[in-house]
Parts: sequence; structure tokens; C-alpha cells
Amino acid sequence: MTGKTVNLQKLVDWAMAPVWAAAYFPLEALLRKMPEPEGYRLSRVVGSLFHPPPMRRRSLAMMKAILDRPDWTEAQWRELRKDYFGWTGRMALECLYWLRLPADELRRRVTVRGQEHLDEARRTGRGALLLGSHLGNFISFLARGASLAPEVAALQNRLPAAVLERRFQAFHERFSVQRWKVGETKALRIARILRRNGVILTFVDVSVAPKNNVWVRFGRGETLVSLGPAILALRNRVEALCVTFTPLGNGRHQMDIHPPLPRPCSGDLAEDARRLTQQAVDLVANEVNRRPEQWWPWDAARYRPGPDHV
Repeated sequence: MTGKTVNLQKLVDWAMAPVWAAAYFPLEALLRKMPEPEGYRLSRVVGSLFHPPPMRRRSLAMMKAILDRPDWTEAQWRELRKDYFGWTGRMALECLYWLRLPADELRRRVTVRGQEHLDEARRTGRGALLLGSHLGNFISFLARGASLAPEVAALQNRLPAAVLERRFQAFHERFSVQRWKVGETKALRIARILRRNGVILTFVDVSVAPKNNVWVRFGRGETLVSLGPAILALRNRVEALCVTFTPLGNGRHQMDIHPPLPRPCSGDLAEDARRLTQQAVDLVANEVNRRPEQWWPWDAARYRPGPDHV
């Protein structure tokens, strides 16, 4: 599944929206009666329920096209897919638990490393752009987002079910992080927060809008991503810093802010945006190759085999 014109992420969201909506309230009621350690035992079951057979086949095909595992057997690939179901189920359950945990408890669970890189980038007074990915617990950003700068916003796609959208919006508000929707937010609004030396988080590993999409190298293959974040950074002359999310065990997570990416300056905006995006995606791909079961979009990201693997 490579050259489709349909936005696969939107198609998956549309197909899964009734499932998420129907499952949300019973699952939330069940978890209210179960302590976290017991609830997480359901991770693989929950993850499997939200991956019907067509999605399972697709996620496995993409793993084989992208990951550097030339000597793996079919049994090892299937075990990785099971681990992936376990992680996505864990993420879903963790989100539901986190929605009702006290804010101080969530802040205690998330540590930040590399804050000095962001502080240095903001010394220009022009703000900064954080380039995240859907690897690890990427919502852990919220627990610490407000501590990064006086004004913080997250650019994200709209969630597939209305009930999830409402809950997630309220979750952002609890932590004083503005939530803006991809495709619904004007560039001028983004520029204003950057001019106030604010920080914006967006994601570089999955495209959720049809504009400015390009194929870039991703592991052994290629994936379709948007140049939008890189264009924002270049047009507003702000530093772009990658941020990664790593589980530490026992419900704790670490957010790593990496040094600013070298800024291309050929004078060709499209080419510079492509180069900046490729730098960010390379960092994500290296992390995904190291812990592939923790990358959420295996069944939704658009991909194709690389030139050497066709």
C-alpha cells in the first residue's frame, strides 16, 4: 500500500471512530474499579481488539519494509507484532488512567532531560519548535509542557471519536497547554505565539493533511510526511529541536529535548524544508529501529520500500 491518493490516516480514523466511541465508556468504567498494575494486564487484549485483521497484515508488512532485521524469522516478526499490540493497548489504558490522576502525580511521573537546549534556543526571543513523534508515550509531553515556557501550544490532529476529543481537550487545559488542530490553525496564529517567545510542539513522523507532503527516507524504506513543521520553523526563523519520549518503567517516562537541528540555508524554501525534515525523521527512524513495538502508526503511516529493497 504505497501510492494511494486517499489519506490513510483519515480512513482508519473514520473506520475506527464507532469502535472507540462504543468501547470508551465500558472500558473507563472497568478501569475505575481496577488499580493501574491490574489494568495494564489487559494491554495486549485491548491492543488486539483495536487492530482488525487488515490492519494487522498492514502493520507487519510495514515493519518488514522499514526495520533493519534481515535475519529475522516469521515467528520473530509475529512476536514483534504482538508486542506492538501490547504497547498500543498500554498507551490506550494509560491515557484513560492519566485523565483522572492528579496533575502533581503526573508531573512526578515525567522527567525532562535537555531543557538547557530549549532555553538556549529561546534566548533569541523568537520561540522554538519542538518536533515530536508517535514513539513512546507521546502524551507525557502534557505533564511537563507548561514548565517548558510561559506559553506552550501543541499542533495535533483531531481525534476520531467526539468523546475522546472532549476528554483530550480538557486534559490539555488542565496543564495549561493550548491544543490546536492540524489543518484548522492559521499560520499567523502560530507566528504570534512564536513572536511571544512561546513553544510549539508538533509531530513529524505522520502526515495527517494533504498539503506539503513528500516521501522521505525512513529506515530501509520511505514514508510520507509533511514539510509543514519545517516550513514553519524556516519562515519564522526559529530553532527546530527534536523531542523523544522513553518509558522508564513503573509508570514513569522521560522526555528528551535534543539540540537544535542544523538549519539548511540554500535559499530554496522547499529544499531546505525537505532537508530539515529528513534530519528529524532520521532521528525518529533510529529510535524506531531500536524499540519498534513502541511506534504507534505502524498500521496507519504511508510507506513504500526504499530504492534498494524494491
